[in-house]
Amino acid sequence: MTDAELNRIRQQGITLLGFNEADMAGQADMTVQRALDLWPRLQSTGLRLGAPAVATGRTSPAAGSTGSSRAPPPATTR
Repeated sequence: MTDAELNRIRQQGITLLGFNEADMAGQADMTVQRALDLWPRLQSTGLRLGAPAVATGRTSPAAGSTGSSRAPPPATTR
């Protein structure tokens, strides 16, 4: 996720849905740790944030999960 992408997102709407089905290769395809690391960058946009659930509801090395159950912090509203 680049600064240019985040700037473009800021200009295109007021709500940002982050990391769709992050546990699936055909979707966001990232580890829990990667999603946690990137979450502050999404918050920095100032947009209203939404975080969807995982697709399978289970952790799996094949899906790239670290097995952590720690979720991103809840989004704040304006």
